[in-house]
Amino acid sequence: MKFLLALVLLVPAMAQGAEQKLECPASLEVKDSASAPSGAQVFQSPEPHVLERVSFQLGTPSKLVPAPLGTVNKPGESRDTWVFHAPLPQQVWAACAYTGTSLFLVRPVGQNVTRCEVRYRTVGAHTRVGVIAARCE
Repeated sequence: MKFLLALVLLVPAMAQGAEQKLECPASLEVKDSASAPSGAQVFQSPEPHVLERVSFQLGTPSKLVPAPLGTVNKPGESRDTWVFHAPLPQQVWAACAYTGTSLFLVRPVGQNVTRCEVRYRTVGAHTRVGVIAARCE
């Protein structure tokens, strides 16, 4: 019953533009397969597929269209921001991309978001080395 009450309280808050923290798994297990030509072998690297970036798209998972973004760089951090203007023609999706694979995870964020932001750790000349946080409001 407590879960149901929490859900009843949470859903209206999200619909009114409350901040949503987005979670992407830190790594993705991928099982690749390939056909090797005669005399060759397929080898799968033991390197993990770690979270590389988060982006936001419009549409459906099979036909996602990248949303326009703005980027701000400062020492030690980079920030991507997407601004959405209502009414949105399609749902906004978060896409979690991982190193070493073309696969990514997508999850719906909704049609009522107005702004999404991803913060990254950086080194050197703005080289991104990890996602700090992702959120929408």
